[in-house]
Amino acid sequence: MIPPNLLEKLNGTVDLLTLLLLATICMLIGMGLTGTVLAARAFFSEAADQLDLISLGHSGLRRLLMGLVNGPAIFIIATILSKLGPLKLIGIALIITLLLLTFFGLIAEMALIGRRVLALRSLQSSIFAQTIAGGLTISSIFLLPFAGQVILLVILFKSLGIGLYWLFKRSKLPVRQVKSV
Repeated sequence: MIPPNLLEKLNGTVDLLTLLLLATICMLIGMGLTGTVLAARAFFSEAADQLDLISLGHSGLRRLLMGLVNGPAIFIIATILSKLGPLKLIGIALIITLLLLTFFGLIAEMALIGRRVLALRSLQSSIFAQTIAGGLTISSIFLLPFAGQVILLVILFKSLGIGLYWLFKRSKLPVRQVKSV
């Protein structure tokens, strides 16, 4: 038998997760997701290269499972910590970290989707063209009722998986060497 207060807390957590997801989706679309990812790719080029290596080195299912297992667990821990007085800042920091890792993973995921879309047309292109194609694809997928939101949620979980892999494997990844002229 599940205690009623635990059931209420779980319902509150699920409601908060739904609200956070909706707010994240609205913010991403309102901010111009493709432009934001392009700017982040240019500004964090070394990290973007490492994220691309991770996205190419791990299967989509593995990245999805990494995001599905860890994302809700981290979110629940962050929610619980944010309800406790002295640990509230740690909970907020965990939620912000979760969102940042998802965004960094989205940098690689968007380029990967664009690479696949452009490969259908047999076009060779730069990483920026791949990111734009991926951004247009994600934006158009979102317009599909219900299925688009589910697909976007899967993409976000895969992005979180890439971000988590990057967090723990970035010290072992190659660093881009600057060529002197």
